[in-house]
Amino acid sequence: MSDLQLGGRGDGTTLGTIGGTSWGALLGLSKWKTAHDIWLRVKGLEVEKPQTEPMAEGIRLEPIVADLAQAELGGSLTSPKQETIRWPPPFNNFSSSVDRLLFLDGELAGPVELKTMSSRGTWGDGPPDYLLQLQSYIWCTHLHEIERGRECNWGALVGLQAPREVFRMIRTSEDAFKALEHGAATLHVNVVERDPGFMLKTVPHVIRWWKTHIEGDTPPPVDETESCTKALRAHYGERSGEVEATEGLVEIALEREKVRAQIDTLSKLKTKLDNELRKMMGEATLAATDDVRVSITNVPGALRFDQKALKDQHPLIYKRFQKRGAAFDRISVWRNSV
Repeated sequence: MSDLQLGGRGDGTTLGTIGGTSWGALLGLSKWKTAHDIWLRVKGLEVEKPQTEPMAEGIRLEPIVADLAQAELGGSLTSPKQETIRWPPPFNNFSSSVDRLLFLDGELAGPVELKTMSSRGTWGDGPPDYLLQLQSYIWCTHLHEIERGRECNWGALVGLQAPREVFRMIRTSEDAFKALEHGAATLHVNVVERDPGFMLKTVPHVIRWWKTHIEGDTPPPVDETESCTKALRAHYGERSGEVEATEGLVEIALEREKVRAQIDTLSKLKTKLDNELRKMMGEATLAATDDVRVSITNVPGALRFDQKALKDQHPLIYKRFQKRGAAFDRISVWRNSV
């Protein structure tokens, strides 16, 4: 198994780990994260994001979903003694943060991952990134168990799905059982077997990614995401000097200018077409056929804070609460005149 060894960078730098939510992102199956997000986190370059309402709601509801899961699965659900554990050697750069462990007849059966999902989401047969997360937990548990002469062959993914307003009303497990009883919420339970393909295909893929981008100290391939921009800015943040303008660099720069010109042209065309619609609809607010609906709605302007007035009338207060925005890259391309 020497080809599966994970190692550090060899320079004493402390690195993060590949956690349960990393697998879907690294395989391109996550709606919320990309490989660049994982790279930033593992390298210690991630800027902590404020907790969103759905995140806070999920944390609050976790013990309630655990009660629902225990009622469905039977046995006993317990919180792990240690919140996050590393995989056994040679996979020490992988980690698992299991929500609950299921015990049947006093014996460990497997990990249970608990989720909440709004009614706008689609659960289907289980979201692929959630299933990958669970599979990583099953394998971590199994590898630790075989050291004790036991096995872990399955785990469960349990998700409570409901509209946000229903989640806000659920304060106790009894509330959740009533919501399920009255059809205001749905409980999804996916019992998943340990998949040998995860160890044979997925793990080697992620190890190669680690060796290339973490040990190799290079960001993942460029894409169109904001995460990619953040990763490249973090990696090449201190800019100075000059590099050779290679043929490839010039080609990308000229293509970028071509796209920028197309955006300007399309923006002007859109404004013209908007004005055509205003003229054709006159004072009406709606025009419709069986296939198309066009509406024009007068929307009040958003409230705006008058910084100039505050600066003029209360300059000291204005200065006290000034805050510099995040730095950004300004990219400019010029064509040399012939």
